[in-house]
Amino acid sequence: MAAAGSEEEAAAAGGNGKQRRRLEMTREWTKWDVFAVVNCLPPHLLTLVAPFYFSWGAFWFAIVFANTTGLLGINLSYHRHLCHKSFKIPKWLEYFFAYLGLHALQGDPGYWVSTHRFHHQHSDTDRDPHSPAEGFWFSHLGWIFNSTSIKGKCGRRQNVGDLDNQAFYRWLHKTYFLHPISLGVLLYKYGGLPYLFWGMLFSGISCCSLSSLDVASELSCPYLGNPTLEHQRLVQKQLVGGDDDVWRGLAQQSPRFQ
Repeated sequence: MAAAGSEEEAAAAGGNGKQRRRLEMTREWTKWDVFAVVNCLPPHLLTLVAPFYFSWGAFWFAIVFANTTGLLGINLSYHRHLCHKSFKIPKWLEYFFAYLGLHALQGDPGYWVSTHRFHHQHSDTDRDPHSPAEGFWFSHLGWIFNSTSIKGKCGRRQNVGDLDNQAFYRWLHKTYFLHPISLGVLLYKYGGLPYLFWGMLFSGISCCSLSSLDVASELSCPYLGNPTLEHQRLVQKQLVGGDDDVWRGLAQQSPRFQ
C-alpha cells in the first residue's frame, strides 16, 4: 500500500515517466474516457483511406469547413466568447457559432469551456488539467483521455454555470455525438464517401491538428522562456511562435492578457 501510494504521488508530481505510463495503462477508464477515444481514434484511422476518395469539391468543402469550425467555432466562440467573455453578440449568433464549434470534434461547449477555465485558474500548477509538470505527452494528449485526473484536480465542472443554466448548452452536452454523426450522414447522402472522408473527417482532423499545435506552443513556453528577461520581451518571443490567434499567444504568456 505504501509503495502504491508513493508511486501515485510521484506520478502526480510529474516524476518518473515509466510510473506515469504504468498508471495510465492500469487505471480505471470511465465512460467519458472511452467516449474521448471513440471521438478521436476512428476519424484519424479513416483519414488513411481519404486519398483514395479524393474530389475537388470535397477538398474545398473541407478547407472551408475546417476554417469555419476552427476559427469561428473554437477560437471565436468557445475560447474568446464563451470562456473569456471578450465581447457580446446576439444570442442567436452566439448559439450559431457555438454549434459550429461542436463540429470541430473537440467536445461540447460546456466541457471545453470548463477545462479551459480550470487551466487558466490553475495555470502550470498541480491543479492545471494539462500542466507541463505532468510530462510532455500527458499534458499534450493524455489528459484528454483521463477525466478522473481532471475531476481529481479541479472537481466536477462547477465553473460553467452560465452555460449550464441555458437549455441550449445542456442539450448540446446530452446529445453531443448525435450532431457529428448526423452531419456525416448528410454529407454521405450529398456527395458519397469523398464528402464523408474529406468534408467531415479530414477537416475535423485539421482542426484537431491546429489545436494540437496551439497546445504544443503552450507547453513549450515553460521550457523556452528565460526568467531573467523582462515580461515585454517574453511576449515578443511568444508572438514569434506564429500562433493562429494573437490573443491566444498573449494569453499563454500572462493572465494579464485574458
